[in-house]
Amino acid sequence: MSVEGSVQVAVDFNDSADTTNLDTLKKIRLSRNDTYSGTKVAIVTGTCGTAASTFAWTSCGYVAADGSTVSFINENSVDGIAFVADPYGVLTVGDPALSKGFKICSEDSGVAMSQPARRVGETLGGLSISVFVDSSRSQTTAAFAFVMWGN
Repeated sequence: MSVEGSVQVAVDFNDSADTTNLDTLKKIRLSRNDTYSGTKVAIVTGTCGTAASTFAWTSCGYVAADGSTVSFINENSVDGIAFVADPYGVLTVGDPALSKGFKICSEDSGVAMSQPARRVGETLGGLSISVFVDSSRSQTTAAFAFVMWGN
């Protein structure tokens, strides 16, 4: 079994203003293009509500194409996570007891991504992924998908 993939992100904005005898243009471009080969990938899809759906960070329940369970060596072996929800969802990763983790949100199927911070020589320990709809929203459910990749 082999896994190949790519992650491509490009953000381009031009901010221009025209005034008498003066034209200004400010440009910003942020981009990254990574390819992966021989890495692991886990894909989780479902529906969430205001009560969180919770998954283990190192083994979120995904089964690979060959039928084997996809689990990551440790918390430091996850290279990235991408999340999408419709109409709106929140994905958090962390251990509240350690005050460690991060949160990403998606609205109208917009992709949110994060590259988890690495800790040299140790793992973060006991992290979990929670997916939910913020209770301040008028909706009570959302369709979601997240993809994790690493070793």
